[in-house]
Amino acid sequence: MRLSIFNVALLSLLVLTACSKKEEEPIPEPIIKAEQRTYSESEKRYMAIGDSITNLVSEKLKAELMKAISEGGYENAIQFCNINALPFTSKVVDGTGMTIKRVSADYRNPQNKPDDLEDGVLFDYTYDEHVGEVPQPLLMKADGKLHYFKPIIVQSFCLSCHGTPGEELNADLYKKIKELYPDDLATRYKSGHLRGAFHLVFGDEGEKE
Repeated sequence: MRLSIFNVALLSLLVLTACSKKEEEPIPEPIIKAEQRTYSESEKRYMAIGDSITNLVSEKLKAELMKAISEGGYENAIQFCNINALPFTSKVVDGTGMTIKRVSADYRNPQNKPDDLEDGVLFDYTYDEHVGEVPQPLLMKADGKLHYFKPIIVQSFCLSCHGTPGEELNADLYKKIKELYPDDLATRYKSGHLRGAFHLVFGDEGEKE
């Protein structure tokens, strides 16, 4: 898979090209194009499972965040995420042989930093976003296992914690975020932008495919 340093360099080229008015300079094509993939019936079943699980995680996590906000405001929600977001996400697939996590190039928690495989998929999702396409779920095989990826898109309610400091993101709340996450990169998002991706790895059953 591509190295992170390669992706950074190529993405820089992509951004510069997208901002340029020189139409003769083509945007480099990504290596993985999710929307161009065709899947077997068996793979489609895994895609459906991945979609159901990630939807469940999203719904449950949103419900817990809204509860935390209602009980103690956004600072309480930040505390909840700091302590519970990672175990809460992984708990959904406990005992199934699967693993699940959320990853982002602009992570808040360093444990959500992408590995090389995840970095490559995120790069391709970013490419899609830059050329006006909608990032799509992806099923792929790597290291003898089936991997399901699903883009995470920023919703308007996310901006209170992930928007621009001093604007959607309250300055005092941002100070608290920096206390909990000194290396935070997850701000300045806009509604509808790519936030990251779910990464679900199937267990033994997936390995047989």
